[in-house]
Amino acid sequence: MPAELREGPHVIGWALGVAASTVHAVRRHGCPRLVTKPITDHSRLGFATDYLDETSDSALAFLAELVRFHGQHGIRVEPVLTDNGACSKRRRVDACAAHGIAVKKTRAYRPQTNGQAERFIRTLPKRWAYAYSYQQAFERLAALSPALDFCNRFHLHSAT
Repeated sequence: MPAELREGPHVIGWALGVAASTVHAVRRHGCPRLVTKPITDHSRLGFATDYLDETSDSALAFLAELVRFHGQHGIRVEPVLTDNGACSKRRRVDACAAHGIAVKKTRAYRPQTNGQAERFIRTLPKRWAYAYSYQQAFERLAALSPALDFCNRFHLHSAT
Protein backbone atom coordinates (compact mmCIF):
# COMPACT_ATOMS: atom_id res chain seq x y z
CA MET A 1 0.00 0.00 0.00
CA PRO A 2 2.67 2.66 0.91
CA ALA A 3 4.55 1.90 -2.31
CA GLU A 4 1.48 2.80 -4.35
CA LEU A 5 0.83 6.01 -2.44
CA ARG A 6 4.41 7.27 -2.78
CA GLU A 7 3.85 9.83 -0.06
CA GLY A 8 6.65 11.98 1.25
CA PRO A 9 7.48 13.38 4.70
CA HIS A 10 4.79 16.08 4.81
CA VAL A 11 1.89 13.70 4.20
CA ILE A 12 3.30 10.98 6.44
CA GLY A 13 4.04 13.54 9.14
CA TRP A 14 0.52 14.94 8.92
CA ALA A 15 -1.00 11.45 9.11
CA LEU A 16 1.10 10.52 12.13
CA GLY A 17 0.79 13.90 13.83
CA VAL A 18 4.53 14.58 13.78
CA ALA A 19 6.66 17.23 12.09
CA ALA A 20 7.75 16.53 8.55
CA SER A 21 11.31 17.18 9.70
CA THR A 22 11.10 14.02 11.81
CA VAL A 23 10.11 11.99 8.79
CA HIS A 24 12.97 11.13 6.49
CA ALA A 25 12.04 10.07 2.96
CA VAL A 26 14.55 7.34 2.30
CA ARG A 27 13.49 5.29 -0.71
CA ARG A 28 13.81 1.67 0.25
CA HIS A 29 11.99 -0.72 -2.05
CA GLY A 30 10.06 2.29 -3.34
CA CYS A 31 8.62 3.17 0.11
CA PRO A 32 9.41 6.14 2.31
CA ARG A 33 10.28 5.16 5.86
CA LEU A 34 10.57 6.94 9.19
CA VAL A 35 13.87 7.85 10.76
CA THR A 36 14.27 6.20 14.11
CA LYS A 37 15.19 9.22 16.20
CA PRO A 38 13.38 10.96 19.06
CA ILE A 39 10.38 13.00 17.99
CA THR A 40 11.48 16.17 19.73
CA ASP A 41 8.53 18.32 18.65
CA HIS A 42 6.37 16.26 20.97
CA SER A 43 8.67 16.96 23.92
CA ARG A 44 8.36 20.74 23.69
CA LEU A 45 5.85 22.81 25.60
CA GLY A 46 5.37 26.44 24.61
CA PHE A 47 4.59 29.15 27.13
CA ALA A 48 3.50 32.74 26.55
CA THR A 49 2.01 35.55 28.54
CA ASP A 50 1.38 39.23 27.94
CA TYR A 51 3.09 42.19 29.59
CA LEU A 52 2.48 45.89 29.12
CA ASP A 53 6.17 46.72 28.85
CA GLU A 54 9.60 45.29 28.08
CA THR A 55 11.34 46.08 31.35
CA SER A 56 13.71 43.97 33.40
CA ASP A 57 10.97 43.43 35.98
CA SER A 58 8.64 42.04 33.31
CA ALA A 59 11.37 39.78 31.90
CA LEU A 60 12.12 38.38 35.35
CA ALA A 61 8.41 37.92 36.11
CA PHE A 62 8.12 36.02 32.81
CA LEU A 63 11.03 33.77 33.78
CA ALA A 64 9.43 32.97 37.15
CA GLU A 65 6.08 32.20 35.45
CA LEU A 66 7.81 30.06 32.84
CA VAL A 67 9.60 27.99 35.49
CA ARG A 68 6.35 27.59 37.46
CA PHE A 69 4.34 26.64 34.33
CA HIS A 70 6.80 23.98 33.21
CA GLY A 71 7.16 22.72 36.79
CA GLN A 72 3.39 22.09 36.88
CA HIS A 73 3.91 19.78 33.89
CA GLY A 74 6.85 17.98 35.50
CA ILE A 75 9.40 19.69 33.26
CA ARG A 76 12.61 21.18 34.62
CA VAL A 77 13.82 24.20 32.68
CA GLU A 78 17.43 23.66 31.79
CA PRO A 79 19.26 26.07 29.50
CA VAL A 80 17.53 29.28 28.48
CA LEU A 81 18.47 30.47 25.02
CA THR A 82 18.36 34.24 24.92
CA ASP A 83 19.49 37.08 22.74
CA ASN A 84 21.88 39.73 23.95
CA GLY A 85 19.16 42.31 24.51
CA ALA A 86 19.69 45.01 27.09
CA CYS A 87 16.56 43.98 28.99
CA SER A 88 17.86 42.62 32.31
CA LYS A 89 21.28 41.26 31.30
CA ARG A 90 22.85 40.92 34.76
CA ARG A 91 19.56 40.38 36.59
CA ARG A 92 18.53 37.72 34.06
CA VAL A 93 21.73 35.75 34.63
CA ASP A 94 21.28 36.01 38.41
CA ALA A 95 17.61 34.97 38.24
CA CYS A 96 18.44 31.99 36.03
CA ALA A 97 21.18 30.95 38.43
CA ALA A 98 18.72 31.17 41.34
CA HIS A 99 16.47 28.70 39.46
CA GLY A 100 19.42 26.47 38.56
CA ILE A 101 19.14 27.36 34.87
CA ALA A 102 22.11 27.81 32.55
CA VAL A 103 22.01 30.78 30.15
CA LYS A 104 23.02 30.28 26.54
CA LYS A 105 23.21 33.23 24.17
CA THR A 106 22.25 33.22 20.52
CA ARG A 107 24.83 34.22 17.95
CA ALA A 108 24.36 37.76 16.70
CA TYR A 109 22.63 38.06 13.34
CA ARG A 110 21.97 34.30 13.23
CA PRO A 111 18.19 33.74 13.47
CA GLN A 112 18.71 30.07 12.55
CA THR A 113 20.06 29.52 16.07
CA ASN A 114 16.63 30.17 17.48
CA GLY A 115 14.56 28.72 14.62
CA GLN A 116 11.90 26.81 16.53
CA ALA A 117 11.30 29.67 18.93
CA GLU A 118 11.05 32.10 16.02
CA ARG A 119 8.51 29.81 14.34
CA PHE A 120 6.48 29.60 17.56
CA ILE A 121 6.58 33.39 17.83
CA ARG A 122 5.13 33.58 14.29
CA THR A 123 2.51 30.84 14.75
CA LEU A 124 0.99 31.89 18.08
CA PRO A 125 0.12 35.51 17.16
CA LYS A 126 -1.23 34.36 13.80
CA ARG A 127 -3.56 31.89 15.53
CA TRP A 128 -4.36 34.20 18.43
CA ALA A 129 -3.71 37.94 18.24
CA TYR A 130 -4.39 38.50 14.53
CA ALA A 131 -6.93 35.72 13.89
CA TYR A 132 -9.89 37.62 15.32
CA SER A 133 -11.06 41.18 15.89
CA TYR A 134 -11.08 41.99 19.58
CA GLN A 135 -13.07 44.92 20.94
CA GLN A 136 -11.11 45.11 24.21
CA ALA A 137 -7.58 44.15 25.27
CA PHE A 138 -8.94 41.83 27.98
CA GLU A 139 -10.74 39.81 25.26
CA ARG A 140 -7.47 39.35 23.41
CA LEU A 141 -5.71 38.33 26.61
CA ALA A 142 -8.49 35.86 27.48
CA ALA A 143 -8.03 34.21 24.08
CA LEU A 144 -4.30 33.61 24.66
CA SER A 145 -4.67 30.54 26.87
CA PRO A 146 -6.89 28.55 24.47
CA ALA A 147 -4.66 29.46 21.51
CA LEU A 148 -1.55 28.41 23.42
CA ASP A 149 -3.25 25.17 24.43
CA PHE A 150 -4.06 24.49 20.76
CA CYS A 151 -0.47 25.17 19.69
CA ASN A 152 0.85 22.85 22.40
CA ARG A 153 -1.58 20.01 21.81
CA PHE A 154 -2.82 20.03 18.23
CA HIS A 155 -0.74 22.24 15.94
CA LEU A 156 1.01 20.29 13.19
CA HIS A 157 4.52 21.57 12.67
CA SER A 158 5.48 22.57 9.16
CA ALA A 159 7.79 24.85 7.27
CA THR A 160 4.96 27.23 6.28
